[in-house]
Amino acid sequence: MLPTFLASQDVAAGTLMRVLPSVSLAGAPLFLVSRPPRELPPRVAALRTFLLERLRLD
Repeated sequence: MLPTFLASQDVAAGTLMRVLPSVSLAGAPLFLVSRPPRELPPRVAALRTFLLERLRLD
């Protein structure tokens, strides 16, 4: 399964087809798990920021 933001262009172009239209994972939880350091490494912090901005469902 691919998130809509990754698959929408290919679906629109006809190169990707949805095969289970009745199945949806909307609202499924997504967890970012890391070890508890005092500060997150910059690359982990950047990933967290990206995911929060890109996947927000408000």
